[in-house]
Amino acid sequence: MATAVAPQAPTFERIATPAAVLVTMATLSAAAAVVHLVMVPSHMDEFAAEGIAFAVAGWLQLLVAFYLWTQPSRALLGFTALLNVAFIGVWAVSRTAGLPVGPNAGIAESASLVDLTVVGLQAALVLLAVAVLLRPTLIEVSLPPGLAMAVPLAVVIMTSAVVASPEARNHAHGDEVVSAAGAPAASGHAHGTEAAAGATAVGADRGLSLLTNGHHGAI
Repeated sequence: MATAVAPQAPTFERIATPAAVLVTMATLSAAAAVVHLVMVPSHMDEFAAEGIAFAVAGWLQLLVAFYLWTQPSRALLGFTALLNVAFIGVWAVSRTAGLPVGPNAGIAESASLVDLTVVGLQAALVLLAVAVLLRPTLIEVSLPPGLAMAVPLAVVIMTSAVVASPEARNHAHGDEVVSAAGAPAASGHAHGTEAAAGATAVGADRGLSLLTNGHHGAI
């Protein structure tokens, strides 16, 4: 007499992802992670919570890249899409209405090359993850070895160029330091430190440098 087998709960099966798709998705996630981690110090100087958020985002994306490479699954693809959609959403709010917390709360920040690069990487990753989820047969598409490595290599080169760019080194939230003459001066990520130091020096002088002796010689 046959023994009845209890039905198992549905689970996401492992996806045997071709190397081309796997490498591309992992590279996109890792590249976005690198930019986030590189930006941690500058954001930490301004607002500690924001710097921590950038570090968490970077490490999450590195973990996603690792598991896309080693243990790709439908569950991971779904998590990857949702995670990066959330990151893009936070960025969109910061560039339109402004984040609700921090020193720039409620102030819409200007988009930069660094920001747009990360958003582009994340958007490409989301589109690819959703495409594979909706049409699993896409994972069976194979590419010539040279073409399969072309996209990941292009991502690596682009990310390296952005990270090494002057804009990345001077990355800020669109802040400007206003000079004594009233003209705005680009300050990178100084956030007014140099301006404050200059104002302190002028205040401490209190016009003493204008005093002269009897021969009109400057003291």
